[in-house]
Amino acid sequence: IERFFRYLEAFSPPELRRKRLLLFSFWFLQNFPFGLYYYRKLQKEDDSKDIFRVLKEMLEKEDAPYSYPARPIMMR
Repeated sequence: IERFFRYLEAFSPPELRRKRLLLFSFWFLQNFPFGLYYYRKLQKEDDSKDIFRVLKEMLEKEDAPYSYPARPIMMR
């Protein structure tokens, strides 16, 4: 996650960072039982740095119980 965020800040225009981070988070969080809850929590943040901070805090507490590929349950 940290590497993705570093590259996002280095190569993505500021106006697209939040949208791209949320899109990545949408698919990544489908691997978790409460992925939709986590994703909605991220949507409430205004800045990409805040989204990253909240995402990192959530992932430090949680282990991914499912292996890749993501479960196609949540509809975008």
